[in-house]
Amino acid sequence: MKTYAAELSANVVVNIIVGDYVWANENCDGEWVDCTDNGDVTIGIGYTYDAALDEFVAPVFPEPEVL
Repeated sequence: MKTYAAELSANVVVNIIVGDYVWANENCDGEWVDCTDNGDVTIGIGYTYDAALDEFVAPVFPEPEVL
């Protein structure tokens, strides 16, 4: 099963790699957390990480204006 790691900057996902977050924390710059869900990655760049809940929150974009 593949594992994925998300790099955070101010709790926002800025990078995702295929690999273990422990390895990433030991060998790469930045803060890395696990983002594997049943062998798949279900987040993306721009998601916010809530450490207290250990979950990612999708960004919210405003509805476009209808002209």
